[in-house]
Amino acid sequence: MIGEVVDGRYRVLQLIGRGGMGEVYLAEHLNLKRRDALKVLRREFASDAEIAARFRREARAVGRLEHRHIVQVHDFGQLADGRLYLALELADGPRLDTLLAGGPLAPERALHLVTQLVEAVDHAHEQGVVHRDLKPGNVMVVRSRGGDELVKVLDFGIAKIIAPDHLSTGITTGGQVFGTPHYMAPEQLAGAPADPRMDLYAVGCITYELLVGRTPFVGGVVDVMHAHHTRTPVPPHRVRPTVPEALSRVVMRCLEKEVARRFQSSRELVEALAALPPAPAGDAEERTEDHLRNPRWSPAAHAQTEPVTPDTGPARRKAMLARIERMVNDGTAPAAVIHAWGDLCAQLDAISKLEREDGNTERLIDLAARRAKVDDAIERLEKLIK
Repeated sequence: MIGEVVDGRYRVLQLIGRGGMGEVYLAEHLNLKRRDALKVLRREFASDAEIAARFRREARAVGRLEHRHIVQVHDFGQLADGRLYLALELADGPRLDTLLAGGPLAPERALHLVTQLVEAVDHAHEQGVVHRDLKPGNVMVVRSRGGDELVKVLDFGIAKIIAPDHLSTGITTGGQVFGTPHYMAPEQLAGAPADPRMDLYAVGCITYELLVGRTPFVGGVVDVMHAHHTRTPVPPHRVRPTVPEALSRVVMRCLEKEVARRFQSSRELVEALAALPPAPAGDAEERTEDHLRNPRWSPAAHAQTEPVTPDTGPARRKAMLARIERMVNDGTAPAAVIHAWGDLCAQLDAISKLEREDGNTERLIDLAARRAKVDDAIERLEKLIK
């Protein structure tokens, strides 16, 4: 396609990306002399008359979205070979998944970016457009003329073009998974029709990952899908104590499994984020000390209860866990360590809940099993930082 003129309007200059849905080219509008990103969908999408009709309908709807935090659709059409294309605003910058490769973000930076993301989602929802596939890979961060970080959300409407409402789980008629289950709401995975509150659940997953360095649930696709339905993630401030508890509560409300318990609109979420208090000076150090003194949540405190053995004494174990906690807090911990740390905190949380329940044989067995898993998690962390 390089060098070709598309639809008599766009000259294709170079290939700049390739993904599961097609290819992205740098193109120049011949009359306006404006450079756009030309997203050309895979050939099989054009051969399906239903998808082609839905493409035109959704492209018109998304084309009405005009917001500084949304990559704008300038035009759409069909190539001579039948392939469908979108002409998009050209945005250049890393995506959130690229930023996350360096570990979790500082809470202040994460909040700044997520607030812009939610403002974009709110605008789309006002226009009746639900994204349905929000994830770090669909959120770009560019620099404004003043040097500030500016969020640009990609691919509004693409999910609905490829998978209609009755396939909102992301499972196509061919049995392929569309979308990323790590960011999908339970009702979306169950096949419910598109609902704006699905996007708010995805925002919660993205924010959780920005703050902690991992998604709320990790593992294989089946395990993650099951977890979205059955498990409650460890609150971000309990995995990484420098996360303000108020922000953590907002994230956990986004992640409510019952739709009625989440924020009921993106506008409500925008207002909740705006109302968050700034973290006071010295807050991170004080919170870390509280975390270390709290036996419910502190892996370091758990180490104090361990018997002294020739291989691992409580003092050395406590020092090792405190060191890991500092690494997680300051963003220097590798991803594997962050995952193992989150698993350890989850086991300690489960133990604390079991200890508050009435005693019975089943509870005692579960408690013993959880304590064994804590020991396994600590051993895994020891191996990771050697």
